[in-house]
Formats: sequence, C-alpha cells, structure tokens
Amino acid sequence: MHHPVYSVALGSVHLYEPVTYLTNLVLAMCCFYWAHVLRTGRSVRERAFVYFFICMGVSMFLGGLSHLLYGYFEYYTWRRPAWLFTGFAVFAAQMGVIEQANKNWHRNLTIMALLQLMAYSALIIFDCHFIWVKINATIGITGVVILSQAYLWLARREPHAGKMALGFSLNILALPIHGLQLGLHPVFFNHNDVAHVLMILCFYLVFLGARPLRAPSMEADLQEDVILVPQEVKE
Repeated sequence: MHHPVYSVALGSVHLYEPVTYLTNLVLAMCCFYWAHVLRTGRSVRERAFVYFFICMGVSMFLGGLSHLLYGYFEYYTWRRPAWLFTGFAVFAAQMGVIEQANKNWHRNLTIMALLQLMAYSALIIFDCHFIWVKINATIGITGVVILSQAYLWLARREPHAGKMALGFSLNILALPIHGLQLGLHPVFFNHNDVAHVLMILCFYLVFLGARPLRAPSMEADLQEDVILVPQEVKE
C-alpha cells in the first residue's frame, strides 16, 4: 500500500483499516442485494447483470479482507482472486449489452470479450498488478458498455441505457480519487472509503439501468433486439 496503514487491536489481534473494510462490505452487500432483486428477470441483459453484481460483490468482499487482514497475509493473497472476480464482472456487463447487437456483431463481440477475459485472467494470475484491472475496465466498460449505452440513449432516448451509461461513466472518477488519495481523513475516511461511496452511487444507477426491463410495460421490448448497427435486409 502506498498510504499509511492503521490498525485497531482486539486483544492480540490487529485489524487493519476497519473503516475501509466496512465500506467494502457495504458495497458488497449492496451488490448482492441488487443481484437478488434482478434474479427473476427473463432477459439476457438482466441475467448478465445479476452475474455482474454477484461477481462485483465477491470482489469487493475479498478486497475488504485484503485491507482488514493486511498484516497477516501476503499483499496479493486476497487481491488476486478479488481482481479475477472483477474481470468476470466486466465480462458479464459486456455480455449484458452485447446481446443487444445484431447477429454478426453479437458473435464477433462475444468472441472478443471471451479472448479479453482469458488474457486478463492470465495476466492477473501470473503478473498480478492493478494496471491490468484498469486496462480491462477501460476496454470492457468504457469501450463496450458505456459507448453502446450512450448510443442507445442518444439515438433512441432509452432511459435505462442512459442511467447505465451515466453510472459507469461516473465510476471512472474513482481512479483519480485513488491516484490522488482524495480522502476526508487519512485514518477514519480515506480515499478508499470515498471511492467506495462513489461506487455505491454509481452501481445503483447501473442497477436502475437494468431494472426497468422487469416492468410489465416493457414486456414488448423483451421480444425485440435493440439494433446497434443496421441489420441486413432479409429476403
């Protein structure tokens, strides 16, 4: 870690950065709750974001343990699996929006997403550094999810797409918060905690972007694909 690490003692046991652990835990619980709410969805998009929130929740929970038990385990003991689950979450989000493309684009984008996931997983396993997390999120979230949802918002004024694009876009602010260590207090509410609060708000917007598809008034939309590019005219 590149910032001062504090701990509280419970007898002979030292717990490190307990506030950061708690904000990680709250974020994880929010993700699990949103997955629970979306679990009855019937569309590929909804099911994909159930997996997104589950994987992100597991990642946040393991990330919290990496802070809480910092003095007892090697640095990457918890972070490696946490970052692997982050990769699965990014892949799930990509699948959730790729299914809206037409047949040709769907196949090509799916293959690219699978190759991206395999390459990312190998890098995290054998060369575990946070830079790979940033690159993977830039490609998968910014390059695929945000752009596709922004397109749907601008072209079709679809409110769920706008909310999802906004949620993921605002989440990018977590990077400078981490990089500049913009915390309210170095001990009681550091930059990690600020970033976690921001992520809760951002992921709530993502949840709202998936949830409208469950409404009865949207049933007709479940039966048709949203076209990202012109489809071929069938004879």
